[in-house]
Amino acid sequence: GGTIAVPVTQPTMFERLAEQYGGRVLRTKADLYNLMSASTKEGVILAGDGGGNFILPQFQPAVDGLMATAKLLEYLATQKTKLSEVVAGLPPYYVTSRQVSCEWENKGTVMRLLNEQVLDERVERIDGIKMYMGDEWVLVLPDPDQPFFQIYAEGTNASSAESLADKYARVVESLQR
Repeated sequence: GGTIAVPVTQPTMFERLAEQYGGRVLRTKADLYNLMSASTKEGVILAGDGGGNFILPQFQPAVDGLMATAKLLEYLATQKTKLSEVVAGLPPYYVTSRQVSCEWENKGTVMRLLNEQVLDERVERIDGIKMYMGDEWVLVLPDPDQPFFQIYAEGTNASSAESLADKYARVVESLQR
């Protein structure tokens, strides 16, 4: 029944699971600082970045691998289940990513042009531009430290995720010209 915090780059599987158990999802920017900040908000019981970093705010609002391992073992023991059974019970999801080079001076132009193209679509601007297309989405995210964009896409199957990522990689490349 609590809230979990995850970055915008993670699959919508989190919303489905949260809804199933009476919880909710708080989306954050795709960095640990924002994830840690979100974990301090009232009602947040867990935060994770999808890359193995977990935050248990009732203990401390910072990544702690040892505490995450202890809580996992506690859960498995109290629920009398195996990790393999938990993993097997997760819904399938298909997320992929691409990296597209972009000179520093073109990043702002690419974001502005893309923003103009998607004015009438369902979008989220937590971090970058995340465009929803039914059950699928694509996120165009300028890297803060390097001269490139990250393109994340979730599809209803592996090939649709790959196709979406490829399509928007081409869009980002074309907007640089």
